[in-house]
Amino acid sequence: MLIQRIRSIAVLTFVLMAALVVALSDPPGAEAKKVMERGPRRFKFDIDPKTPEKELLPAAPTGLKGPNYLTEDLFDVPEVALGDPIPKSQKNADFEEAAAFALAKINVLNRDAPDGFVKAILAHRADLHGLPFLMGNDCRTETRDAQVFAETVAIVGRQLHEIASRDPEAAAIPNAEYTEKLIWGDFPDVLANRGDAKSKRHQATKSELDRAAVTALTQMLPTRPALWRAGYAKHLGTIADRRATEALAKLTLFAPEQLVREAAIKALKARPVAEYDKLLVAGLRYPLPEVMHRAADALIKLQCKTVLTDLVDELEQPDPRAPRKLNDVMTVREVVRVNHHRNCALCHAPAVQKDVPLGVLTAPVTLPQETMRGYGFGGQSPETFVRVDITYLRQDFSLVQGDARFDYFVRTRKLTPSEATDHAKLDGHFTSP
Repeated sequence: MLIQRIRSIAVLTFVLMAALVVALSDPPGAEAKKVMERGPRRFKFDIDPKTPEKELLPAAPTGLKGPNYLTEDLFDVPEVALGDPIPKSQKNADFEEAAAFALAKINVLNRDAPDGFVKAILAHRADLHGLPFLMGNDCRTETRDAQVFAETVAIVGRQLHEIASRDPEAAAIPNAEYTEKLIWGDFPDVLANRGDAKSKRHQATKSELDRAAVTALTQMLPTRPALWRAGYAKHLGTIADRRATEALAKLTLFAPEQLVREAAIKALKARPVAEYDKLLVAGLRYPLPEVMHRAADALIKLQCKTVLTDLVDELEQPDPRAPRKLNDVMTVREVVRVNHHRNCALCHAPAVQKDVPLGVLTAPVTLPQETMRGYGFGGQSPETFVRVDITYLRQDFSLVQGDARFDYFVRTRKLTPSEATDHAKLDGHFTSP
């Protein structure tokens, strides 16, 4: 009976550019060669520090899908963005200069107060209210961890490049045994390599190496085929760090393919239940029915008896998508998506060179004329880089849709008057909060 009730309830730090890794395996095109030959451009903007903060912020974008808290289609969830991109077709547009100017304005806002840009944009942009922004120490990675992470990203990138060199068609081969041997046969040894005595990885503890490996692989593999990520789940099972458990729980809840979810559940069975049971229960409160189903299914398969009291409490809770009062305001929790390649500055702070510790990873923002596979060759202006050790938004999961990667988050926002009217018509669809 309890299992039936569980099923009735259930009625994916970084934001590193995953395409950077792909680009490592692609020879640079003619334009990239020109850039590397001439050297990076430098920009200097004279921005009055007394400029009102609203004038330093990008305007809310137009034409994006608006609120739709009842949709179950991940292609149809609301999209949020930093601002409207410069159209690729705009003649004489200097995309690199425009990107540098946008980051320069952010630097003005951050000059007097840490995270000043995020605080300002939340004060003036209602469309971004309720997103799970992190600030202060919560959004910052310790320098040592960030340096180890940067070296690990380089190692993973080289390994992916090696895999592509050995078999360029590996991603398209639906053969589990071949894929596991090709991709994961060498990865454990590669990740165990500490490098030379001067490297941060050589000086790192096993725990620090494990954390870096989990973070790097989690951010660099979302765009890869299911067989790759099923092997990733199996590899996570060999890492004792708690972050590996959290990554497995996310795969269990958010991976769209059953193959990946089953591999994650199998790996979780060998881990302490106390490390993941609450994470799966939280999945029952995720405002997406499919995720609730997966959470219930995983709790059953893993026989999580430790959460029986939590499940009884869950039975008394309303539908996670139901409107509810928060500080006397009717709100809803909804899943939203952000284009990973067009909103670098929404998630990461600009990389002001004098402020970035040596060895910390930085990455160039994607320029409008570039695609998911079209950047990472280097040579871009230092004024267009963001730092990966400061991450304001950390996605629940990521998916490739069309030619772009989208990151998904849960936003809590105020119910609009029209939605309140429509909600009144849905009497009985939700349980009252």
